[in-house]
Amino acid sequence: MFKKRIIILMFIISFLILFKSVALAQSDTIPKRSENLESPKVKEFIEVLWVWKLTKALDLNEEKLTLLIPKLKRLEDVRRESVK
Repeated sequence: MFKKRIIILMFIISFLILFKSVALAQSDTIPKRSENLESPKVKEFIEVLWVWKLTKALDLNEEKLTLLIPKLKRLEDVRRESVK
């Protein structure tokens, strides 16, 4: 009975050591979220997705969308100025 507990304890300790070493090895390869979201490509992609979802949710046709996009850009400019 005592030997089983020691074996189980050794197995758990070795598993935790292995898990920690794998986690530490991968931490260098994963980019930090804040750095990744500051990329111009990511910002542009998020903006495109936002406009696409807005278009779909409001069921906009091309005419309405061409009227809405300049207003959205002005809104974004005002938002960026207010954040500064």
